[in-house]
Amino acid sequence: MNARTAIRALTFSWGSRQVLRRMGSIEGLENVPTSGPFVLVPNHASYFDHYVVEFLVNAVRGNPTWFLTKAESFERPVSRVWTEAWYGIQVDRDRPSPTTIRQVQRVFSDGHGLCVYPEGTRGDGVELLPFKAGAFRFALSAGVPVVPLGMVGTNTVLPRGSRRLRNGRVHVAFGRPLEEPAGGTKQERSEQLASASRRAVGELIARAKANADGARAEELGARGAALVDALITDGFDASGRLDRAARRRLEYLTGLYRSTVPDHPDLSAQRVRLLGLRALEAPLPLKLSYALQVRSVRGTCWSGSLTTRTPTTSWAAGTSAPRACSGPARRRPSSISRRRTRVPPRGTRAPSRPSPRRSPPRDATGRPTRPTAACSRRRRRTKCALPDDSAGRRSISPSKGWCSS
Repeated sequence: MNARTAIRALTFSWGSRQVLRRMGSIEGLENVPTSGPFVLVPNHASYFDHYVVEFLVNAVRGNPTWFLTKAESFERPVSRVWTEAWYGIQVDRDRPSPTTIRQVQRVFSDGHGLCVYPEGTRGDGVELLPFKAGAFRFALSAGVPVVPLGMVGTNTVLPRGSRRLRNGRVHVAFGRPLEEPAGGTKQERSEQLASASRRAVGELIARAKANADGARAEELGARGAALVDALITDGFDASGRLDRAARRRLEYLTGLYRSTVPDHPDLSAQRVRLLGLRALEAPLPLKLSYALQVRSVRGTCWSGSLTTRTPTTSWAAGTSAPRACSGPARRRPSSISRRRTRVPPRGTRAPSRPSPRRSPPRDATGRPTRPTAACSRRRRRTKCALPDDSAGRRSISPSKGWCSS
């Protein structure tokens, strides 16, 4: 294991958690090709853009995305190793070297994606900088699709000049692949593609800002659940199993969508489905653990009584997709409240429970009778200091000890 692989192995989990904690709305992720090479052209306002793109695209495709990075990032040894570990390719902003061209060709031949920041440097996050046409020559030479991307909020999470991540939400919007211009020289087609890409990225940034208010959260959650469902179905092998690495990727992708809409029923159904697929490969003790996790998934539609709690979706492996919930989603109660009993310390007597409160008897007119000071409230016959009745007998209530007139 070399230094680059070791750095990726040590920081991959940390980076995925940071993106998951700060991810907001996700739109258009289904526009990313699930296989084959492509070029991604996003706006650039922060170093955090790199991690957002890497983990989002990797969750869909399962392979890395390479980045054209400025030559200044390769001058120092530590920065060079870190940049190369996170799939950076050194490029000269004015004129790409033959080494850069060979590395890009190798990326396309392996079927991986290439991320190019057409602005050339980080912007202020408010207004787009002019797009350079040279960044699109790689796509025109290889004949691969170009996917635009608009991101909002990354400059809040990691501002320019800062090395500490801050709290914030990142909203992204992927566009459809751009059409390749027809006619003209290669330079003219590159300029036309750069102009079309700049317009598309500007529109996607506006859509990402509009999605930040959460008005389309339910719609985007349904689109995300449909994407996860399609990826699960396409990932099954001949024996009806899902690869462990693919299952983990899709669990992470579901978590990204659920970070914005945690109670969406379709996303919860996909979460239950992935837990069922994990339980199929686990030993018996872990199967019971996953069954408890299935019961605790938030937002899942449940039908039946509290004793059955049968989910309305098929969460095991199979060809049938999860069924949609009929009617409004009902949240299953997490637990049944029970009265807690306080255990007394050893060597002490438990406090006696107070007797239930009893209502005094009433006379013929319905008025409650009052006991005198000499009357006992215990359940036994007692004497009451009341005058004798007409027959010379004292009237006593033997059941409750109350004196009756």
